[in-house]
Amino acid sequence: MTYKNFTVETDADGIALVTWDMPGKSMNVFTEEVMDELNAIVDAVVADGAVKGAVITSGKSSFSGGADLSMIKSMFSLYQHEKAANTDGAAQKLFDLVGRMTGLFRKVETSGKPWVSAINGTCMGGAF
Repeated sequence: MTYKNFTVETDADGIALVTWDMPGKSMNVFTEEVMDELNAIVDAVVADGAVKGAVITSGKSSFSGGADLSMIKSMFSLYQHEKAANTDGAAQKLFDLVGRMTGLFRKVETSGKPWVSAINGTCMGGAF
């Protein structure tokens, strides 16, 4: 499969090298698209019996700046918009959005295969 923000190469020993390199960005950041792609990569690694484990690294001089601030802003804007119609529903929607990254990391943790982060340079926020 082809990804916009990642490349995945598996070597002869069965180790998948997952390189995060967002095009047009000076630093990798978590966006909804990045989380979608990383979720699909975890599924692919788990499903491939030839893959023994994975290493995730950055194709940039820094690993990650954490979450994209515009994504965080949009989550709270959505909350404010939804709150007018349904306060409890808005709170649950915000909770689900914020918890998505935690759920993704839990999926990596419980995938049954080892994952290693080869962190180079700056690594902030949820990426750490």
